[in-house]
Amino acid sequence: MAWALWSGGTLARQRGAFPLAWRLLGLAAELGERGGDVVVRGYSLAGLAETGRIQGDYEAVRRLHEQLLAEARRRGEARHTVWALEGIAQIHRNTGEYDTAYALFEEAAEIAARAEDRRGHAWALRGLADIVSVRDGDVERALTLLSEAEAACRAMKLSSALAYNHKMRGNVLYRAGGDAVLIDFGLAHHSHYPDLLAEELRFPVGNWVYMAPEQVLGVRCDPRSDIYALGGILYELATARTPFGKPDSMAQLRRRLYRDPVPPRSLNGAVPPWLQEIILHCLEMDARDRYASAAEVAFDLANPAQVAITERGTRLRRAGWPALFRQWMRARQFEPAPCPPPSVMVGPAPTILVAIDAAQSDETLLEALRDAARRAIVAFEQCRIACATVVPPAASLDGEGDEYTATGRHIKYLVALRRWAKPLQLPEERVTYHVLESEKPAVALLDYARMNDVDEILIGAPRNGAPARLFPGVSAQVVAEAPCSVMAVRPRSDS
Repeated sequence: MAWALWSGGTLARQRGAFPLAWRLLGLAAELGERGGDVVVRGYSLAGLAETGRIQGDYEAVRRLHEQLLAEARRRGEARHTVWALEGIAQIHRNTGEYDTAYALFEEAAEIAARAEDRRGHAWALRGLADIVSVRDGDVERALTLLSEAEAACRAMKLSSALAYNHKMRGNVLYRAGGDAVLIDFGLAHHSHYPDLLAEELRFPVGNWVYMAPEQVLGVRCDPRSDIYALGGILYELATARTPFGKPDSMAQLRRRLYRDPVPPRSLNGAVPPWLQEIILHCLEMDARDRYASAAEVAFDLANPAQVAITERGTRLRRAGWPALFRQWMRARQFEPAPCPPPSVMVGPAPTILVAIDAAQSDETLLEALRDAARRAIVAFEQCRIACATVVPPAASLDGEGDEYTATGRHIKYLVALRRWAKPLQLPEERVTYHVLESEKPAVALLDYARMNDVDEILIGAPRNGAPARLFPGVSAQVVAEAPCSVMAVRPRSDS
């Protein structure tokens, strides 16, 4: 029961339902303590801390990490001790207490090394590298530590584990020759490559306090979103408040789609009109109404006498209720501005979605799908293969054993997808694996295809006189409703 609550709480957090995540994870932690399950207890406390971090409740994060650390030390449990030490160290690092942070990261690294916790060791080394670069300016040592962490991450195929602290000054390191090295691309999206993070998640990812309206709606390719975030930071510097508070639910997050922020001058009379003009210009809801580039913002900040003051700069109150109602109605139909094209256009590589029943025992059909995938690979040299299977939601699991847990089942199907794709001999970056949870397999596949701009779907066709072999009863629906071409694959012996 505790693991089911933890799974539900984790899913709620991923979907932005933070109050529900707090309740479920709190219950999971309580049941873990009552039942003596130290693993679920530790995971639940860590999950609560992560929920607090996303919401910006750093006092709760500190309290939960300290609680986790005390319990893990008492039990002698290494992995949770490392988690807690690193979480507390990061809080000290963010408040400028570098010596304390360094000592905690160092202890975490030592414990992780002794316990052969390579993931925890890599994160601790990353933390040490950050501290020595910021506190000591020792770039060479920082790069050495990062190289050691990178080696551990590559061994575990954890390509994004080197950096996680968003917007840290320590993310810019300098080599002896003066070359800048930028790290921390955990949430970044390169416009020339598939957005793997968006493929896996269905909720706005990032710091909700400074998130732009188009990001709330799932658009992650617009560089003007950073202009909005900059406006949020300038607003906070000018007023000691954030423009939209600290949202802890999707409903609160979506208010920025129709509600304008309180004008800075009404909160701080010392804010000059030119500065309010710049701040509110950055915070325009529609990206087309913002500054086009950071260079334009920098120019206005450096040349306040040349800032053209509009109604934005003299505004002293928010829009009234009639205007607010009109904005709310428009927000219901709001379509984000198209993303500006990258400076150098590169033709996107086609994405081929292969729908695979990971529990399918008909090897002839699986091989036929592989043959179809090989033909697509030959036809599109740079195409990417997305292997997907659909399983019932985790709440429907019952029984005992690892295979009946949400995590155990997820791993089981990922292994099956990898086994299917291995004969294709594609480079790791050209094949991805996705276990989709849904009671309606066709709808899940179609949603994936729409959200990820899939170019073609390969799916098993029904045998002659028999129901569909893959995802029974859905092949026809996928063919009828897909936003792209669909190839229904049937083994040659069935023809």
